[in-house]
Amino acid sequence: MAAEPNDSDRQKGYRLLELFAGRLVQDLTPSQILPQFTIGLSSADKEHIKNVEEHESDEKAAELLLDKIINSEERGVFAEFVNVLDRSEGSKHLAKLLRGEEDVDDLQPQKQLLRVLAPNLINDMNADTLRTRILCLTDEDKDAIRNDYDRNGGPKKAADTLLSRLVKRGPTWFSELLHALKKDSPHLYHQIIGVKSDGNEIDRSETDIAEKELRAGFAVTENSASGSTQRVSDTSNDNSCVENAIDNADSDHGLNSIPQSNDLPTSKDDAESKLVVDLSESKDQAKPTDSENINDNDDGNVNAVVNGSDVPLNVDDVANTGGSCLGDETQQTSESESEAKSEVSDKEKAVTGVEPVISLRDYQAELSEPSLAGKNTVVCAPTGSGKTRIAAYVTNEHLKTYPDGKVLLLVNKVPLVEQHFKKEFSLLQSKYKVSRLCGETAGKVSFKQLVECNSVVILTAQILENALKGGEDREDKVFLTDFSLLIFDECHHTQKGEVYNNIMSQYLTLKIEQQMTGLPQILGLTASLGVGGAMDKLRAVRHILQLCANMDTSVLKTVKTQEKGLEKHNNEPKKCVEVVADREVDPLGDELKKIMKEIQQKLPAEYHNRSDFGTQMYEQHITSLNSTAVKRESRLMMTVSDHLRKYNDALLINDSVRMVDAIKYLEEFYESEEERKQGFDELDEELMDLFEGRFGKLTKLSKKKENENPKLVKLKAQILEEYTDKENARGIIFTRTRQSTKALMSWINETPELKKYLKVDRLTGTGATSGSRSVAMTQKEQQDVIRKFREGELNCLIATTVAEEGLDIPECNVVIRYNLVTNEIAMVQARGRARAEDSSYTLLAGKNSGAAERELSNMYKEKLEKGAVDFVQKMQKEDFKKEVDKLQVEALNYRKIQEASLRAKKRVRQSTTAHLICRKCNIVACNADKIRKIEDMHHVVPDEEFQEMFIVKEFTPMEYGDIVCVGKIICKQCERDWGSMILHKGALLPCLSIKNFGLKFHTGFILTPKKWKDVPIEIQALDFMAYIEKKLDIPLVDVKQKE
Repeated sequence: MAAEPNDSDRQKGYRLLELFAGRLVQDLTPSQILPQFTIGLSSADKEHIKNVEEHESDEKAAELLLDKIINSEERGVFAEFVNVLDRSEGSKHLAKLLRGEEDVDDLQPQKQLLRVLAPNLINDMNADTLRTRILCLTDEDKDAIRNDYDRNGGPKKAADTLLSRLVKRGPTWFSELLHALKKDSPHLYHQIIGVKSDGNEIDRSETDIAEKELRAGFAVTENSASGSTQRVSDTSNDNSCVENAIDNADSDHGLNSIPQSNDLPTSKDDAESKLVVDLSESKDQAKPTDSENINDNDDGNVNAVVNGSDVPLNVDDVANTGGSCLGDETQQTSESESEAKSEVSDKEKAVTGVEPVISLRDYQAELSEPSLAGKNTVVCAPTGSGKTRIAAYVTNEHLKTYPDGKVLLLVNKVPLVEQHFKKEFSLLQSKYKVSRLCGETAGKVSFKQLVECNSVVILTAQILENALKGGEDREDKVFLTDFSLLIFDECHHTQKGEVYNNIMSQYLTLKIEQQMTGLPQILGLTASLGVGGAMDKLRAVRHILQLCANMDTSVLKTVKTQEKGLEKHNNEPKKCVEVVADREVDPLGDELKKIMKEIQQKLPAEYHNRSDFGTQMYEQHITSLNSTAVKRESRLMMTVSDHLRKYNDALLINDSVRMVDAIKYLEEFYESEEERKQGFDELDEELMDLFEGRFGKLTKLSKKKENENPKLVKLKAQILEEYTDKENARGIIFTRTRQSTKALMSWINETPELKKYLKVDRLTGTGATSGSRSVAMTQKEQQDVIRKFREGELNCLIATTVAEEGLDIPECNVVIRYNLVTNEIAMVQARGRARAEDSSYTLLAGKNSGAAERELSNMYKEKLEKGAVDFVQKMQKEDFKKEVDKLQVEALNYRKIQEASLRAKKRVRQSTTAHLICRKCNIVACNADKIRKIEDMHHVVPDEEFQEMFIVKEFTPMEYGDIVCVGKIICKQCERDWGSMILHKGALLPCLSIKNFGLKFHTGFILTPKKWKDVPIEIQALDFMAYIEKKLDIPLVDVKQKE
């Protein structure tokens, strides 16, 4: 294990903070970096700093932040601060400054010039346009500017925000501003560089302008058209042009005096020569001059007071006083140059160099020990305890030991790829090549080449499984022995037929059957292993052992010796279960059930007596009915089951949210049905008429306030209690379906008492399932919502279970599970979101829903899991290995039997004997032998005759690797969805979704697979060259023939 920074190293780090205090206070926007701190700052510290920034100033908040860091007794805080700066787009220059990697000009004359010109700039500039052209502005800056422009004060306020943010963004801000103004507002550009304007006649001497640009440290390069600028380093310190412009501006605007500021330090050596006061000195030792007023309080805070009065960052104040949106800078003069220089040694520079510095808390160090010793390990620790930090630390140490090693971090959700790349694993990027890959980009780059060119790759597990498949001659094929360390995020998914387990099954086959050596080390991370449905200790222990066997684990690691440290950083929320009675009368629900009864009578007689409408059991019944409809080739049964499903969904919505939400859901369904009216038969028409005939009565019933949902009344009271009692409340409300997230958000926004306290948005999964396209989110929408929540723009999320696991959602102090209970793992993960101080976790459950009982069962299973883990950890090493070896052999044999059975089925069921039929109208779509695979994932029909069977409805193209989805394909006869029209290498191909078809064999036997992997026939890969030759009727050159 790498040595922790010792006390001497810590003092040197803090000395650097003292050296650069003025510069840091000037350039930091604390709220943009606070969420990334994992050590050194408590939740209360972060909230305090944010409040100071919001109600006082960025500078005051920055001073408080530095004070907290300097006075922290936790190890590694300085390294954490530098790493956080390096990860933050607007603060990378400060990280370079502290590491001594390069000089960073503070551009004081340019800032003084802006102070003078600020009133004109604020009045005339188009901040909304400029924000898109100034590259050094962060996304948060741009959003704040746009928000001010649209809502919080208009163009002037937006311009004020742009300028105040811009001067904090490193050494290129001035040149980028000039470049943007030159394009958008030439008169402002000429004013800044000192070219006078006289009416409409502007001095356009190219030589004069070029000289002034160069003196300002700005030059237009050949890349100017693309929006890039280049600073001219050898003229960056020549500020005569800027000073000239200040003189001109002074005379133009009647400003007789400009606050003069000594330059802030631009490098480590420069900082030493400009050091004013050692923060460790007493108040008596510090001797401010007349031009500075530095107050070193007894509590250690550094309060730098600017020369003269503070200039408010407020448009109204600027307008009234003629002042600037940019405050004067902190003043620093040199008193002890030689003393400061003696403090910086070569050893200090090595500590703050580019070598990754990843600090661990004591409990994290304990969790990492087995992995650092090279053992296959599963780490089980609570949500928010920093497991990914452990993974980054282990990766760094692993690559030190094996410089040529290859590390894969596997995740099970696409958003986690970017999240881990930008957060903890960004710490490694100063020394190692780190890349990432997910399904959306996988087709654009060779995975094998990516591995060869990088030390670390973060990717979705499916990509690795695909790359491990196929014949030896596949160019993109990789082998497990190509890697030295595999890290599985959320490793409790390594079971049954999940992707993680498929990968580890190949690993175990190599290890056990082929006795292969040189296999990669394994590290698994999880918050909970679960008990696999067990209700007794014996079965729970077997489940834990099975997961250890699947992961080839030799150590199951939890925190033992450092439990107090873990407790300190992971607060246990107050837990509560609230049971709420259902509606006493439910006239809307009763009317919906009557309609369902009428529809159900159209089915065969054996289905007439079901009455458990509005339940999960009935939903399962509909799924079974749907499958039966396909097998019987009954369009009537399929149509009825589709409509019954929608009414059952409406009953579930009515039970959990408002009556109007249930009616709106049905209304949207029948509006979509109206769009496919050309594919209607008599039954479709009849069911449409039935809804329209009852719509008026349903609408009237839905508006009766006396029958409103009691669960919503309780939820409202719970929210108000949490958000009024807790300062800076931040919460997540979990609900079961995407549709209910939409309904709950509408309810909150339409309830004045709640809207007063809540700034709310939805967070759901990204995939569009049947009937959910309008409520699904894109990955970008997900990221935007999480960013707004992290920054405080939102204080409440309404989320499906997607927010329980993995996603980087800031700590909350309110978690409510609204009538939602799944398993014990989900319970632990959802509760782990409530890890801020004074947090609460509440289950709000309907009396007859069974949710409260399932929650109690999950609590029992959680205790059972802890006991089972403890039992496994106490097993003798030989006994543990014996059990794991036995379970591994059993699992391999079981998988072999399954694969042999599937191969036998595929031999019997040849593709030439089967065809696909539409699930709705049962028309034969195509023969199965016409289907081809692309990249083992996409199933297409490159057949001219098939083109006559469907209609294409185009939509905005969506790109997935080298596949572009350009529309959906629907059955020409009944207009049921069949799949998508995709563009692959320039060719348009229909890509089928198997869940929309039945697979019918010549014997009359029909299967209803939900996924292509469940289709028991061999499907050939698409020979793209042969397909193009046939389609275009021209011979193409084959690379192998040419050779």
